[in-house]
Amino acid sequence: MKKKYNLSIFEKHFLNFGCYITFLIFLTFVFTTSLVAQENPKLESRLVFSKQAGAQSYLKIEGAQVFSIFKFSTKIDNPNLTSEDTPTYAHTSVSAFGIGYERVKSNGLLILGGLGMRKAGSSLIYKKIDYLWKMQYIDVKAGIGYQVNKWPIKPYAAVLPYFAYLYNAKQSIGTNSYDIKASGSFKNSDFGMFMALGFKAGISPYISIYSEYNYILGLQNIETGNEQYLYNRGFSFKLGIALTLSSYTTHKEDVIQTPTDFLAPESAYLVDKPPVKNTPPVLEKKAEVPVIETMTE
Repeated sequence: MKKKYNLSIFEKHFLNFGCYITFLIFLTFVFTTSLVAQENPKLESRLVFSKQAGAQSYLKIEGAQVFSIFKFSTKIDNPNLTSEDTPTYAHTSVSAFGIGYERVKSNGLLILGGLGMRKAGSSLIYKKIDYLWKMQYIDVKAGIGYQVNKWPIKPYAAVLPYFAYLYNAKQSIGTNSYDIKASGSFKNSDFGMFMALGFKAGISPYISIYSEYNYILGLQNIETGNEQYLYNRGFSFKLGIALTLSSYTTHKEDVIQTPTDFLAPESAYLVDKPPVKNTPPVLEKKAEVPVIETMTE
């Protein structure tokens, strides 16, 4: 029987971050292509979708690698406690996914919302015993932010308050496992804020990709007791796809565009066309037929 190979923590993190580095290289290629397009009007006309000014709406599908941890504190003030008696929690690597809605206005204002499933938890070694918490939350979030629309790759920042329902929770102590949701050790809900920094780039008239860093700030004590305080904290790296639902351009005349509007000939992508002057038609001159005079007697 072959021995199962378990990845080390370093190898797991290396594989996770390798995916993000590959994504960043791809975005660098998109940005370089956009710069070249500025020198080539024909190519720039094909990339005009990434630089349009105006309000746009997106449906977002995203996944994230989460590094979750607990923040612990206690009301008990015991001067005899040492650093060995105080638990030090460590990050645990988990995942999250979700769907969302985003609206970007012409002035850069972001309006965001979403629904997702997020794993949480932490681990520690206390008095030579391994402790591990594994939890699952269903998140509902909504917030505002700001996006810079000057470049093809658009940086943005946002703050999203969230409310989370505890769907599942397990605790492992050594080799024993316990259902801490059923036992009532943890509260069934949590609330806090997601603070996001990211950037987005269009890869077609109706598909954009984005990468995002999130800081997770839990604001509710998830312990049911009154003597200890435990808060969800952590950070995540997110990748997602944004599907264009509608786009409202801000040219001389307001035109409502949908993804199907971009399925037009190449000439339809040209913007700021020079006006066509109304000139009178030029009449072609007919060739004059020579007249032959006859002599009569």
